[in-house]
Amino acid sequence: MSVQDSGIGIPPDKIEHSFVESSQADETTIHDYGGTGLGLPISRGFCQMMGGDITAASVVAEGSTITIKLSPVIEEPAQLSSIEPAAIAPVSEGADAFW
Repeated sequence: MSVQDSGIGIPPDKIEHSFVESSQADETTIHDYGGTGLGLPISRGFCQMMGGDITAASVVAEGSTITIKLSPVIEEPAQLSSIEPAAIAPVSEGADAFW
């Protein structure tokens, strides 16, 4: 799956830097466009956990294309399959007062 925008673009030498947690392609864009720089790193982590990856291609002043490739087969992580139902604490009767 690919998503394309017509934004400011990312310089070629900054694309991989965009996938580093808490950073943006260019620190000066924070002042002009906001954001924390976590979107691409978090998305890459999720994609890699599912056996795929996320990549970016961009042209400055024209926009970017973000492409997600996922494996057609996703295996269940071992830590999730080993959780015992008894380990989940029941909700107490008074808990709905907080909702």
